[in-house]
Amino acid sequence: MEHLDELLGFLDSEREDVRTYAINYLTGFSKPGSEFYSHFVKKSSSIVPVLLVQCRAEGIISHDAIKEGRDYFLSTRVDGKQPITKIIVFSEYPDVIRRGGVISVIKNICFSYENVMQLLDPEQINILPYILLPILGNEDYDEEDSDGMPEEVQLLDEDKKRETDPQLRLYLIEALILLSVNKNSRDILREKKVYPIVRTMHLAETDSHVADAIDRLVQLIMRDEDIAESKIQEFEEI
Repeated sequence: MEHLDELLGFLDSEREDVRTYAINYLTGFSKPGSEFYSHFVKKSSSIVPVLLVQCRAEGIISHDAIKEGRDYFLSTRVDGKQPITKIIVFSEYPDVIRRGGVISVIKNICFSYENVMQLLDPEQINILPYILLPILGNEDYDEEDSDGMPEEVQLLDEDKKRETDPQLRLYLIEALILLSVNKNSRDILREKKVYPIVRTMHLAETDSHVADAIDRLVQLIMRDEDIAESKIQEFEEI
């Protein structure tokens, strides 16, 4: 619980980006079923007022919760870049608070179904490598499995470690599920050898929620298209 207590201290940080990351990460902790849910409930009397003050003082809105927020991250700014391209590179950042905020935003950007191909395009946002990198360990892949993987995820260091936080691993797998929204995007995930990566991850996974999510993802990208379409509809109804 020490990390959660530390996270709460960032809610009144002088830096807006730090406050936003903390708020985004807390949304994951506060969900029923989360590892930290009971602790969050116990501290809700001290947490909620701080969140309300921040909301009233600055109108801070969780960018990952509403369409307007997703539109912001995908909009081209005066420098010619989209904000999402500036933060996805931190999906393996050492500090769990910043890393958690980035991964939360990545997952929720993937709800932008109409922009899925733009998200996956290596010449545009190229989000896939930054989802895959945190879920990769130091396992070796044979040539057949590795051929086609994004360049960014090949030739990793021998001491490469997989994301340690199960909630963040879950977010990353859910992001891949969201990216499986149509046949074209599923074809890309197959071509980029997402299946061998999550198959290997599944063998090492110790969290049942993450393992179940991997199973759902595999059903989407490896089964025939009629079944995949029905699974997409089930996921959207959840």
